[in-house]
Amino acid sequence: MKRLANVTFAFAVVMLLASCGAQPDGEKVEAQDAVQTEAPAAEAVAYTVDTESSAINWEGTKNIGNDRHYGTINITEGTLQLTEGNITGGTFTIDIATVNSTDMADAPKKKGMLEGHLKSGDFFDVANYPTGKFEVVSATPIEGATAEEDGFAPTHEITGNLTLKDVTKSITFKAAVEANDVTITAKTNQFVIDRTQWGVDHDNLKDKAINNNVGIQINLVAYKGTPPTITTEEVETE
Repeated sequence: MKRLANVTFAFAVVMLLASCGAQPDGEKVEAQDAVQTEAPAAEAVAYTVDTESSAINWEGTKNIGNDRHYGTINITEGTLQLTEGNITGGTFTIDIATVNSTDMADAPKKKGMLEGHLKSGDFFDVANYPTGKFEVVSATPIEGATAEEDGFAPTHEITGNLTLKDVTKSITFKAAVEANDVTITAKTNQFVIDRTQWGVDHDNLKDKAINNNVGIQINLVAYKGTPPTITTEEVETE
């Protein structure tokens, strides 16, 4: 009975601490089974993702207190398919090894410790899973999408397969998409996923201190053909 009481007490403490922690901002997106993707249509036009202008922003919180951390992850390559003015497919690679905390520039030691933990086997396990991937399945226009939501005007619902640590799940989120004969831009408001649905978790106290919910915000810029490059002379004259 004493052992059972101790287990019950410990469980109650964990639940209490979890309920007191901060939550990342954004709409919660539930992971579903991966969706079958199709080959690009013959008339689809390929746009190359500009890795210099594209990135993923993240927000992480702790289960105790109101600690929040923010950062970025680079996108290393990708393409988007445009058919009759609408995104109909595409994929981009997420360079997990570039996970970067941007809110602790004045505390390099703490910044290094956090980034090291995120890259370790307790979290993303970068040594074994250095990259992730997102595959666009569909981009459905939102009918009558004119009103802004917190300064954000979504035009499409994007469904795609997100792969992390060799686990693939589909998610659906809103994005503001603009496409023309030169560029495609796609920007999301921050949304929230449960990292444990992709196996990004570990059974230790250090990992349990971090909230399972993670905020994600995506910025994509793609160019028809090859993205323009900025030369050293152009940078110096700006």
